[in-house]
Amino acid sequence: MLKGRDFSWRDDPEAPRAAIVSQNLAQQLFASSNALGQHIRVGTSPEDQDVLIIGVTSNIGFSPRRNRTEAAVYLAYLQDRYNQPYVQVRTRGQPFTVAASRRHQSEALGREYMYLFWQDLNPKLRTVRVLSKPDLKFFPKRWEEREVPVPVELAELLESHPVTIDSPFVFPSPTGNREQNFLRRCKVVAERAGLDPEEFDLKTFRSTYATSMLRRGFDVRTVQHWMGHKSLETTMRYLAPAPDVHDRLDLIRVPGARKRENSRKPPSSEGHLRNARRKPDEAR
Repeated sequence: MLKGRDFSWRDDPEAPRAAIVSQNLAQQLFASSNALGQHIRVGTSPEDQDVLIIGVTSNIGFSPRRNRTEAAVYLAYLQDRYNQPYVQVRTRGQPFTVAASRRHQSEALGREYMYLFWQDLNPKLRTVRVLSKPDLKFFPKRWEEREVPVPVELAELLESHPVTIDSPFVFPSPTGNREQNFLRRCKVVAERAGLDPEEFDLKTFRSTYATSMLRRGFDVRTVQHWMGHKSLETTMRYLAPAPDVHDRLDLIRVPGARKRENSRKPPSSEGHLRNARRKPDEAR
């Protein structure tokens, strides 16, 4: 980003239409004047005839066979009525060298919640099935269908989830189609709970799920299957270090050791420095 700001979750359908333009397009349209705050028309759609420029980004080439850059306009995903996201990556080398890692990051967000049908839920067995839906062009990770167990409380919540519209989707849009603004809904819920919306996204929930399941004693292979990961390495990327390591270690009993009423906490680095500065007679 050269000037202005990037898109945020606040750039939703209720907000003014926003756009980010490439540097060469900004120069073509506004010459030496500042493009930020200017209004442009994009295409022929009535809703895109008054779009506010919020940022200017560097130029990129859309075709590796063309040794030139092209003018570009980027619209906010939440405001795009077609909702067709594209990922563009700039690299100094061959694009294929970074394709695998970029694909992993995009697939890690998952889309199972968007295509969850009521018929995919089994309240009696307390399971959720992740199934292919070819008519919607949805296929699970690695094209492998799977069954994921859920806690009893979650199963009861899903079973009692109110159905306000005739739709096969568990989480439909207001019109009964699949909901495509889950990120915005996540931010709204976080804000309503008095939390910082910027710290919450859909991938955070996947990380929380993986970490919670492993700390509750489920083996990593099982969690890998539940999350639909191809390798253990992918599953391990979601894990966060445990903050209560010493509390859990203090519960381990060592044969022959005297039992203490209060567990000794490990000394802090500040305590080590304070003891090191004492004089020999003070230490006695």
